[in-house]
Amino acid sequence: MLSGTDQLDQLQAAFLVEGIELAEPIGQGGSATVWGARWRSREVAVKVAEQADCLARAPRLEHPGILNELARGSVLGRPYAVLDRFPGDLAGMLRGGPLPRRLRRPVLLQLLDALDYAHQRGTVHGDLKPANVLVDPAARPVRVALTDFGQVGRAPEAALEASMLSSDRQGEQTYATLAYLAPERLEGAEPSLAADLYSFGVLLFELLTGRLPQGLELPSELQRGLDRRFDALVKRCLSRDPGARPAANAVRREVLGLCPPGGKATRSPSSEPLSSDAGMVLIPGGFLVIGDREEPSASPVHERQLSPFWIDRHPVTNRRYLAYVLATKAKRPPSWPKRGRLRPQLLDLPVTGIDWDEALNFARWEGKRLPTEFEWERAAQGPEQRSQPYGEVFDPSRVQAGLGPVGEAGASSEGVCDLTGNGWEWTASAFGPYPNPSPHTELRTLRGGLDPARGRASAHLRAGLRRDARDALVTFRCARDVQQKAR
Repeated sequence: MLSGTDQLDQLQAAFLVEGIELAEPIGQGGSATVWGARWRSREVAVKVAEQADCLARAPRLEHPGILNELARGSVLGRPYAVLDRFPGDLAGMLRGGPLPRRLRRPVLLQLLDALDYAHQRGTVHGDLKPANVLVDPAARPVRVALTDFGQVGRAPEAALEASMLSSDRQGEQTYATLAYLAPERLEGAEPSLAADLYSFGVLLFELLTGRLPQGLELPSELQRGLDRRFDALVKRCLSRDPGARPAANAVRREVLGLCPPGGKATRSPSSEPLSSDAGMVLIPGGFLVIGDREEPSASPVHERQLSPFWIDRHPVTNRRYLAYVLATKAKRPPSWPKRGRLRPQLLDLPVTGIDWDEALNFARWEGKRLPTEFEWERAAQGPEQRSQPYGEVFDPSRVQAGLGPVGEAGASSEGVCDLTGNGWEWTASAFGPYPNPSPHTELRTLRGGLDPARGRASAHLRAGLRRDARDALVTFRCARDVQQKAR
């Protein structure tokens, strides 16, 4: 029988044949050892299983925030995986207290983006905790990678910590921690997307305070000066009702508002609609995430800073446009009778069948302008930065499929209405690929419509139309700067 030293020499020699130079163990689990190593002239981590069936293959997820498996093979009957190597993990960084403020934004956003990417593809993590979040805080930009997606089918107490992939946890053998498991999982339920969000809530509490939650305490009670909106977010994630927990993309949008560039949080949203002026709603400026990775025309997701602005509560109606036509002798829309009075039942419908320049001229007559598509999306997302004006889940009952009198359908919490359906709306923006469409185009961006082929209407949905087109389902609303005076 070979001695321990001889077995080690044999293992290292076998890996040299594979082109991998094992250096030293950097982590030890019940079913695998993780080595620091060199492979193809780079520093890597190599996870080596103790037995042939102990190295589960993780779901295939290609995302910059998910640990990259570089190679896979077998030596001496033991499977191995070559992985990117990080200098540490989030668990190690939290030993000294809360995560430094400057790291909150990059760590949380990359983590949530990776989790949302996996959830959108139906993949549950099942073992989310700080030890499974690898971090390189010295990198510019900060590097973050979520790992150990292959633990879903295993008992949590037998899961191998991803911290073994970090060089600062030498010789430490730890297992999945019960503190991060959702109540339903402790009662025997299967891993789920909602259970992942509970685990994230625990992780978020620990990241903000430096310790695990106890009882009903809130993060702001432990960290003086912390924005209390973090309290509300943590409470929703830690709800005992899985159906009450938010989705990863909703949490990411909320974190964007709480951790904008520069570290100053945006204004806390009010539960009451903001003050109105002549049928308009004041939208506060702030930091906004634009787009939807699942919507081809609205990708990639990117970030914008907007100034405060006013926007019409409703689309422009036939009644309002009639006043403009009578005052300026402007051309009547083709949807109207060529002469004579409009029928009363048409007066409160959105005006349609006018081109982009006609809409712009009307806005100028009222002392206003057309909103940019980013202002329109901010009004539709509301201060909560939601996918729908009324929430995260599409609700057909809140969509005006055809044209109807302007009303409360598709309303945001700030009181901007008719944002899903009741016609597409012209915006001031040129239409083209994100994030910076070419201004040298005759296409203009439409927002707010319904895609009947997919039954979809959201704050992110966008389409393009030539500026000289007149469409029976295209209307508009006006906006103005805070300093601008309406007519």
